[in-house]
Amino acid sequence: MVTLLGDFATSADAQERAGHACGRARLLLARGDASEALRVAQTALDMSDEMGLAQEYVKESVVTALEAALELGDAARAQQLLALIDELPAGNLPQYFRAQSLRFRARLAALTGDPDAERLFKGATGLFRELTMPFYLAATELEYAEWLTTESREDAEPLLDEARTIFSELQAAPWLERAERISAGTPATA
Repeated sequence: MVTLLGDFATSADAQERAGHACGRARLLLARGDASEALRVAQTALDMSDEMGLAQEYVKESVVTALEAALELGDAARAQQLLALIDELPAGNLPQYFRAQSLRFRARLAALTGDPDAERLFKGATGLFRELTMPFYLAATELEYAEWLTTESREDAEPLLDEARTIFSELQAAPWLERAERISAGTPATA
């Protein structure tokens, strides 16, 4: 099985290569190697000319690359990745990308102290809720709660409660642990 999956990295089929890169980048990010995750996610992004930015592996690679860039503190790279989304014509912009754009713009605004962060977080959570994407809803709620906590605001608990419930149902243990740390008042380590 490992050999088969490894063969996808060098497959003649662009979808197989992109799928392999997407999954590998996500795994690297989960293991804490944001730099390598960003590099591998770029492999799938490089295939967007051939497959289109709306292809599932490419879309997920954009998200993984954004998460890795922010984990590395590379706001400039995150802005470049968001520009890929911005360049899509309005009629070709999937709601998924609209929601992710709001999510990552909120995180960037939070990093710079921009008060627009709250509006962006609310927009992202609302859109993920509308799209019935529970994992990304919970991830955004957690990130929103983290920001509220850093702002010394006390309205983070309802967001954390829902995020914990969703992560528990999805058995997303690392995310659940992160939510528990925030709820306990311990700084998060993304």
